Amino acid sequence: MTTCASGACGCGPATCGPATCGPATCDPKAPPQKGPPPIPCPRCGAPMRTVLAATLESVLNEGGLAAWGGKGPLFICRTPGCAVVYSNLVGNPVLTQEHLKHPYGAKLGADPAIACPCFGFTWDQVETRKKADPVSATIAAKIGSEGCDCRHTNPEGICCLAAVKEREEGG
Repeated sequence: MTTCASGACGCGPATCGPATCGPATCDPKAPPQKGPPPIPCPRCGAPMRTVLAATLESVLNEGGLAAWGGKGPLFICRTPGCAVVYSNLVGNPVLTQEHLKHPYGAKLGADPAIACPCFGFTWDQVETRKKADPVSATIAAKIGSEGCDCRHTNPEGICCLAAVKEREEGG
């Protein structure tokens, strides 16, 4: 397991690393996360990753919080066509868009399809601006500023910058 070189994020060794910590506290030169193999989604089989309780407490609505019950970790499925947003190790509960305060923009049919919950950029904006005025450059300039709160606004609990850059580069 690794931790951020900065040691300031406090997110815990199981989830710490440049892809998971808050951007204002994570050292981008820290080694990638190491740990147990990913948990497969109970519906699509794609690898899921742990989401911090602080994220879940911020993004789940009352029904989602009741279904989760605050017991044990939940994992996120990033597969666009899969209905599962969060699940635990045994696939119960399975939480979907209806359990969230706001749609998870990575899922097909999300309306609005938000790419950056902190600053409100949509996936459509990412696509239309990728050549002339990349959204990723704007997000990168705002990291650590007021309003940047990935851990509490993004259903993944991490900064969206890597996903936005990937989409801009054609991924």
